[in-house]
Amino acid sequence: MRTRITICLAILLQSFSVGFIPAQSTFDFVLEYPVRKYSPVAIERDNGEIVAVINERSGTEYAMSSPTKGYLLSFSAAGDTITHRFSFGDSLFSFNVIQELTDGGFLLAGQAYAADSESLNLMIVKLDNNLNKVWTRYYDMSAYYSLDVRKIFQLNGQYLFVLDVCVFPCTRVIYKLVWFDSLGNMGNNYTHFVEGRGQSDWILNIDSTQLWAFTPGLAGGTGQRIRLEFDTAQQFIGQTALPFVSGSGNYYNVFWHTDSTFIYSCEYDRPNPASSNDQDMWLISFDSSLNIIDSSHFGSYNTKDKASVFRDVAFRNPDSIYFVGFKDQYFGKPPVGRVNWIMAGQTDARLEPRYLHFIGGDHYYESYYVVATRDGGSFICASRFNHDTQVYDPVFLKLNNLGLLTANRAQHIELKKTAFWPVPCTDLINFHSAEQNMLLRLYDMAGKLALEKRLPHTKGIVLTNHLPEGVYLYELHYKNGAVEKGKIVKSY
Repeated sequence: MRTRITICLAILLQSFSVGFIPAQSTFDFVLEYPVRKYSPVAIERDNGEIVAVINERSGTEYAMSSPTKGYLLSFSAAGDTITHRFSFGDSLFSFNVIQELTDGGFLLAGQAYAADSESLNLMIVKLDNNLNKVWTRYYDMSAYYSLDVRKIFQLNGQYLFVLDVCVFPCTRVIYKLVWFDSLGNMGNNYTHFVEGRGQSDWILNIDSTQLWAFTPGLAGGTGQRIRLEFDTAQQFIGQTALPFVSGSGNYYNVFWHTDSTFIYSCEYDRPNPASSNDQDMWLISFDSSLNIIDSSHFGSYNTKDKASVFRDVAFRNPDSIYFVGFKDQYFGKPPVGRVNWIMAGQTDARLEPRYLHFIGGDHYYESYYVVATRDGGSFICASRFNHDTQVYDPVFLKLNNLGLLTANRAQHIELKKTAFWPVPCTDLINFHSAEQNMLLRLYDMAGKLALEKRLPHTKGIVLTNHLPEGVYLYELHYKNGAVEKGKIVKSY
């Protein structure tokens, strides 16, 4: 089965069943089989191999579900893929963190249940360099309904786990810090006394003497985003409100960018928002005292439900920061015919954009994460909704440093610099382009010119209220003489 995604270029996506697959000429995969599944995280090894965590769950999307099992999917630098499965008896489990250790091997961590019990456990698995299981540990967390391992820090030969846990119905999040030795034996642990409004992200301060937790706010607070400060002995030091950003959006992350600045990324209102859901993806550079150094935001005005949804940011070179999100989110199960776009971009060290690409327009997509790779490119994981199986199928894309598909079969790639939405449209259609001063021509299916309009800016709208219902073919003429073609659907 071959399926095409439009990326501001169209990408050949080749489905595969779980198992070994020979190297493909393009580094893109759809993990398509009729089981509910998702990938929460991936890492790149020193040899360029990318290891992605895959979790499976019972049931179908948008219905009650529980974890069943997880496994690893490896992508070699050449594009070969192979799965690594583990047996833990009759345990039901899922992983949400994989970390390569400085002394060799990996840690996998997540949650587990005995098949005949609803008692929650923290599960930690040590793997060797070949991803073979070395040992497994379970720790009772039955006081909680759910847990999420947010980060693992290696300090003085031990592992410090930071967890988000909650009690039913999980309207608030509890933050826990737990020490483990190199054999997985539990040491001291600490539970913070004030619950949070959403999931946390954690970093060590620049000299590794403090642990900082960033939360979307605390229970009973004003809704301001907060930095919690702890020492490495798990003692709470204090908290500081972040300037500029507020709100309870659950998707954001924090990482050190230079020796003196870190980047906080999140969803936040765009200037002069069109509605309460008109949010952009923001990147904000802070110093240690929480002074804002730089900021930038990406997205487009709200046209459907929620304009832009942030997911992840990553970098290896401080002057090449990758980010991923998606636009036109649908709340609930997307109806047949609903399409949207993954948003993938790169900025320089001052957070000025180098590119912003739209990937999709043929299915409904939600993105998960981006990995900045050693070759200067990026690795993106998203999922697209499959109406036949009623589950999301993970989509993996390896892009080069220009945000283009790494490929050697150019006949399968159709470059597109401009995205149009919604599809279908009614009274107007929006556009967002990497170029400006373009000429748009619309033709009906009989080949008759129905509309001609100059588009002087990179963003805007084209009125279509005067057009009859139907399918139109467009030509987009760029200043350099290039012509881009596609399809627009008009409905009432």
